[in-house]
Amino acid sequence: LYRMLKRLKVRSPDGTAIRQQLRDELNQTEPRSVTEVAKALDIDVRHLYIQATTEARALGECYVRHLHQRALQAQAAIHAELLQACEVLHENGESITVEQVAQLVEPKTLNSTRHLYTVLSSLAGQAANDASM
Repeated sequence: LYRMLKRLKVRSPDGTAIRQQLRDELNQTEPRSVTEVAKALDIDVRHLYIQATTEARALGECYVRHLHQRALQAQAAIHAELLQACEVLHENGESITVEQVAQLVEPKTLNSTRHLYTVLSSLAGQAANDASM
């Protein structure tokens, strides 16, 4: 029992070291989740939140913002690709349908688009307006 407690004590860094590690993580350009940091520190996530509540919450919020920003960037890239396909179809005098657009873009692009029909309808109008200018 003594050896087991000693081993646990050695593997568990103090609260100051944990908080410092989390602060360092907050300064990284590519944030990691609290779970990833806990695994890297070999600490249970619950223990991490207990030892450094403020820092762990800040890191979690930073990671969620990062994921949201990355999703927005991905959607913007998809919309740009779909707009280009709509413009090509409009220039060729073809109707803008999912079937027509599917021939010009990767299937992954169509499958990754949220509210595909609404987006295509909006982009078709935008392509028509851009062509008339």
